[in-house]
Amino acid sequence: MSQWIVTLHEAKNIPFFKEAGAQEILLAVPFFSLRGAHLFMEEELGSLIKEIHACGLQASVNCTRLFMEDELDRLRAFLKLLKQLDVDHIYFADEGVLYEGLQLGMEQCFIYQPDTLITNAKDVAFYLNNGCRAVSLSREITLQEIKHIASQVSHCEMLVHGRFSIMHSRRPLLSSYFGFIGKEQAIKDRRDLTLQESTRSARMPIIEDENGTHVFSEYTLQSIAQINELRDAGIERFRIDSIFHDDAWALAALRTYQNVLNGTLQAQEVAFSWSEQKDESYSEGFYYTKTTLVK
Repeated sequence: MSQWIVTLHEAKNIPFFKEAGAQEILLAVPFFSLRGAHLFMEEELGSLIKEIHACGLQASVNCTRLFMEDELDRLRAFLKLLKQLDVDHIYFADEGVLYEGLQLGMEQCFIYQPDTLITNAKDVAFYLNNGCRAVSLSREITLQEIKHIASQVSHCEMLVHGRFSIMHSRRPLLSSYFGFIGKEQAIKDRRDLTLQESTRSARMPIIEDENGTHVFSEYTLQSIAQINELRDAGIERFRIDSIFHDDAWALAALRTYQNVLNGTLQAQEVAFSWSEQKDESYSEGFYYTKTTLVK
């Protein structure tokens, strides 16, 4: 049975996600979470997790920061808090998070999400054998490659809908640039800025926050035409990320996927209608295109 994970902007929408077919809510907090759709304060986590559990959903927390040596005590305290709050899953990209969590007896609580790194079944098996509950596959591999991985191992997760990061630097690149040209500009935490390359017309969202600078895909990934194949291939967990959007957008996407899976909507028709939208650039990403050129 497939598991649907959605990011959250407002607590009042938790019951609507349950009604729309979600099984898990992913929360983000300052400092610990990279590229969270919406940041909640640590003090809010207790009440949010209680509300999520009360609706019969699982609660997950984004802890994908890469931690420096002097930040480990803060990480340990955060993991202890999450254990006390009975969080179901913790997303991480730094193996140190897994190590510290295992010292607290939090086996099978962790989901490895390293963005581009997981491209084969052996890596998935390695992390599953070392205490992870699931592993998130790279978005830059083809549908055929994804299906092959899923045929070899279980507990695979995929981002199927939303923008994703294509570059992250710990440096404040935007602030440094505007400082260099001598222009004062309010930059930090803005989500309305885009970057355009001189050789391309598409614009890529860019964010500078306390974790550095993040550049996102020029399109919104959508997987409507592939969702039945992905489910049938054995992918167990599907994630919708609503960064640059809101809960209404995520709810609409979730309902659409559920209707395609149950046969109420035709996948190809929905995928085509989305590709025709003028206010959003949707793409199937690398499902049919390899990231390397063979000469």
